[in-house]
Amino acid sequence: MIDANGQNKVYITKDGETEPILKDFRFTHIGPHMSSRLIGHPVEDGTTVFDNKVVEPRRISITGTVFYSDRETFKKIDEMQQSKEFAFYMIESYSDAYYNMALERASIRESAESPFAAEVNLDFLEILKVKAQKGKPRDDADASTKKT
Repeated sequence: MIDANGQNKVYITKDGETEPILKDFRFTHIGPHMSSRLIGHPVEDGTTVFDNKVVEPRRISITGTVFYSDRETFKKIDEMQQSKEFAFYMIESYSDAYYNMALERASIRESAESPFAAEVNLDFLEILKVKAQKGKPRDDADASTKKT
């Protein structure tokens, strides 16, 4: 996404909020990683038959720069990583929006080649929310076979 100043932006917002958390984070790369696991079993003739596919949660790596003078962004990144609260984030990029993402890892790399800014890498993991299903109470079908 490009903001009003022509800057490349990836917007990271906390679930339920509209204001981006890292306002001056200038991203350089965003890499969604999607994978699945194929489940198979061997059959009599020695071949393997694949009959199930499990979609793994998405992982997203975001790399960008933060100017050393921007202490507020460094503080926010530290708070996001160190918080004991289990927070969900939404990440919006050029091509997609990713929901229910949790910050898994944050790293800051300083370099002599860049005396004014640090490279920051944020790794998010999609949290697959499971809805509770309501079922009928179990019939005691075995009641007729029980000895009294």
